[in-house]
Amino acid sequence: MQSNAKRRFVDAYLNEVGDMRNAVSRLQLYEIAIAAGKDLLISDLGPTDCYQFDKAYEVFELLPATNFLEIMKQSSNCIDEIEWNQQFIELKELANSLNEVGELNVDEINVVLHFLESFANYGKIDCKELFGEFEKTRNRLLDVVAQEFISKQVAIPKKFTGLKELQCRLPESVKLQQLNGLTPMFSSQVTRRAFRVMNDDDRILNYHLILNQSQIVFIMCELMTSNDQPVDRNYKNDIYVILYDTVEERVITLTTKILENKYLSEECLLKAGEYIISVQSSHCLENVMNSTSYEMKLLDSDGKLTKHFKMTLMNMFDLFDFDENGKLSREEFDIYNTLASDEHVLDQEWEILCQNFGAEDGELLLNSFVALHQVEADNDPSLEDTWMTLMCVGYNEQLDLINVIFLFLSYFA
Repeated sequence: MQSNAKRRFVDAYLNEVGDMRNAVSRLQLYEIAIAAGKDLLISDLGPTDCYQFDKAYEVFELLPATNFLEIMKQSSNCIDEIEWNQQFIELKELANSLNEVGELNVDEINVVLHFLESFANYGKIDCKELFGEFEKTRNRLLDVVAQEFISKQVAIPKKFTGLKELQCRLPESVKLQQLNGLTPMFSSQVTRRAFRVMNDDDRILNYHLILNQSQIVFIMCELMTSNDQPVDRNYKNDIYVILYDTVEERVITLTTKILENKYLSEECLLKAGEYIISVQSSHCLENVMNSTSYEMKLLDSDGKLTKHFKMTLMNMFDLFDFDENGKLSREEFDIYNTLASDEHVLDQEWEILCQNFGAEDGELLLNSFVALHQVEADNDPSLEDTWMTLMCVGYNEQLDLINVIFLFLSYFA
């Protein structure tokens, strides 16, 4: 039931503003909530004037759901204990109540009264019949919202229109073409760097995919190697990638095929919404991963970063440069900091970093990233925190990147 409510909310939200990344006003959220099946007054939303999607859905979840038929069912359970006339209400009483509602203007009240009069018999309204009509009308409105939303989607190929579900695996008859000659249905491709740290930490870095319209897609994972990664250390056949629907709260597909040393998923027809791409593994790691034969020096005799350590920092920088633009955005650096220290970067901290170490278009540069670690080494001669960072990111004492799966994630649509 919860996933159905969220699906209705997502459809109504996208129908209203077109993109889950767009904020909505208080009035828009009011209309979205009603379209998604909640019964409320605009005053129920509180004083907030602007809502991002997550906050809007949080507010929507807190709104009570009104099922008119359920109310009448509960009422009928005690019908023998009350007078039968209590199932009816005077039209005049409803009119007086409507006039007391400050959020309705005269025209709106007249429309409501005209509607109620059609149910009145000798000045009384049968509540059971009225609530039944409310429920049927609301269901029709939900269908209209869904249809309006679907009409905005891309045209679905005829061979898929017979599918009972819009979101499902496609038939086996639909085969992948060679990667160098993809069918016209896959006209766009988005590729991002990604990685998975192989340790006992339960935290997993997930990658979010937001679709604003229905699309036929598949995902591909290509294993890569870093300059810091030993040649004999690879994770071939040790991983798989999951595509997870955050609205329906279920796994849609995962990588099941290998083509030209690339891992591929089934093709899927997806609704608009938010999805998670997650890299998973069997965690079958060798016991010899952490050698303690010697410890690589991080500082020279003058207290400066060694050439080897600088190269490690440059490769680490590339690891978190997901969009490959040669800079670390606030979000990218926050992922690094969270992985290294289990703390998010505060607004003030990020502002100080950019001011003191140099930034371009609000993003941290490579030389700034290296300079930051020089300052950290100056302030902590024991290098305890620096080594902890390296271990958390996946390095060992020899500065070999042994606990990280480095890959490219691609999305085709």
